[in-house]
Parts: sequence; structure tokens; C-alpha cells
Amino acid sequence: FGGLDKRGNLTLNPARFLSKEKSLEIIKDCSEMGIKSIEFTGGGEPTVHPDHVEIFNSVLDAGMNLGLITNGVIFREGFEDVILRSTWCRFSLDAGTAKTYSQVREVPEKMFEKVLNNIKKLSAKKKEIDSKTTLGVSFIVTDQNYPEIYSSAKIASELGVDYFRVGYYRT
Repeated sequence: FGGLDKRGNLTLNPARFLSKEKSLEIIKDCSEMGIKSIEFTGGGEPTVHPDHVEIFNSVLDAGMNLGLITNGVIFREGFEDVILRSTWCRFSLDAGTAKTYSQVREVPEKMFEKVLNNIKKLSAKKKEIDSKTTLGVSFIVTDQNYPEIYSSAKIASELGVDYFRVGYYRT
């Protein structure tokens, strides 16, 4: 999956996507084969795809369950509505402070508040419309963030999510 980034440097996480048409074809094939659910996760952020809302809706419209693991940064128009029709959505937080979030995720510190606000907004809308979608937050323990497990769990609780998942990663 290697490729070149915008500067011509080798990257193992290039910004490449399946086309919308190919994605919809795969979803149709899965539905015809009797697949009951599709999970979008990893290998890159699923919501970066410019057509992710339409792709997610096609899963649900085909009668399948939808699960999503996301960093929670991108909430395009229609995202909240499709996610609150889904089975579950888990946000990868991995920190209890903006500073650690910035270090672990290699993003500006301000992204931490953006993600928290997005989760809070989605949780409130879930409650408002009485959605049955299960919302969660995950925390992958590393050498950088382990002191913040409790504070991250407290944040998740205050955001109104249904569960807090802890996993472990070590290089």
C-alpha cells in the first residue's frame, strides 16, 4: 500500500480511495451474498473519503448493519444522520489532554477539542432523536498516554457515550 505523498516522499499511508462506484458495487455484492453488516475502519480514516456519507447510507439502505471506527474529526453534511441510523460508532481518542492527543495523533492540539465537541454533539442528537446507535470511545494504551486512562474515561462519560474501550499497543 505504499505510495508517494504530495511532496513526493514515500508513505505507507497514501491518500488513496476506492472509487464511489466501486464501493457501491462492493456493498451491493455483499448485500446479494447475504452479508449482514459492514464495518468501516483502519488503514486510514474512513471519513476522509469524499463520498463516505453516501457510501454509509448505501449500506443501511441495503438492509445491512453499519459499524464505524473513526477519529471523529470530519463531520460532513449528513454524517450525523447516517451514523445515528447505524448499529455502532467508536471514536479513537487515545488521550485525556490536548497535549497528549497532539503527540499521539501527530495533529495540532486544537483538534482534541474539535473531536470532543463532535462526539458531544452526536451524543446529544442521539438522545434527542432516541437513536439506538451505540456510541463508544476507545483508548489504545501506549508509553505516551497511559497516565491518562482515567481522565479519558471520565471525558468519555461526560460526553454521553455508551462505552469506553481500552486496548494496548506496544512497539
